[in-house]
Amino acid sequence: MRQVRKLAIGRIALPGVVAAALLLAGCATAPAAPPPGRAAAAPPHAPRRDPLEGLNRGLFAIGDAIDRGLIHPIVAGYRRIAPRPVRQAVHNVVQNLDEPVVFANDLLQAHPKAAARTAVRFVANSTVGVAGIFDAAAGAGLPHHDNGFGATLGHYGVGPGPYLYVPLLGPTTLRDALGEGVDFVTDPLTWARFGNAQTVGIARTSLDLLDQREQADAQLRALKATAADPYATLRSVYLQSREAEIRGADAPLESLPELPESPPAAAPPAPVEPAPAPPPEAATPPPSRP
Repeated sequence: MRQVRKLAIGRIALPGVVAAALLLAGCATAPAAPPPGRAAAAPPHAPRRDPLEGLNRGLFAIGDAIDRGLIHPIVAGYRRIAPRPVRQAVHNVVQNLDEPVVFANDLLQAHPKAAARTAVRFVANSTVGVAGIFDAAAGAGLPHHDNGFGATLGHYGVGPGPYLYVPLLGPTTLRDALGEGVDFVTDPLTWARFGNAQTVGIARTSLDLLDQREQADAQLRALKATAADPYATLRSVYLQSREAEIRGADAPLESLPELPESPPAAAPPAPVEPAPAPPPEAATPPPSRP
């Protein structure tokens, strides 16, 4: 699960994560509802994870309407005009631009080996990989891993705080929202000064968001089609997977069913075997003459 590190337009950073990207490790069913007339019991002293549920559900509905009316058509057009190698190159470039932030948080979490691998990835892909177009480091056994200041805060025991849903950007928490702001400040591209720097920042952000939404399109459609309560499912997926990511473990969640690009062709009818011929009747001997 790769997070969008920021939405940086000019010098503004908006926290959030593309919801569909987090559904790559999601669950297709909503949590079981409590029996009628009985509220779900919470563990003693457990903090309420979604105190803003009413507001969040309203924002989720707004975001879903925008996604259906605007974002999904844009993603569908992107798929039509950009072949898969081009989309993969875009993914590689925006991922490579995230590596300096990953490197900084590897160091902050006292993971020197991970930081060294991240540094090698960035140098290799920025040179041999032609500005990150090709992921040469992954081919050499150095895959990308996510990291950010929200994970660093969690690593040192800072709780997630209330759950938040931001239209277009998806689920987050107070801790991760603050972390996104710090990631924006520590990103070297934020402070780079060159011609058309603002245009480059907008282009990077737009491609990053488009890449995340395009990669998770099948999982997002599966969620909407199969989950009894998509909002509650998404919230559960996000909170559990973020905690698992911070612990350095895989989220204990089942994967969403993959949806095919096009409906599968109907299977041909099974051939009908002819009915076996009845056995021949025994010949009746002719009557004997007296």
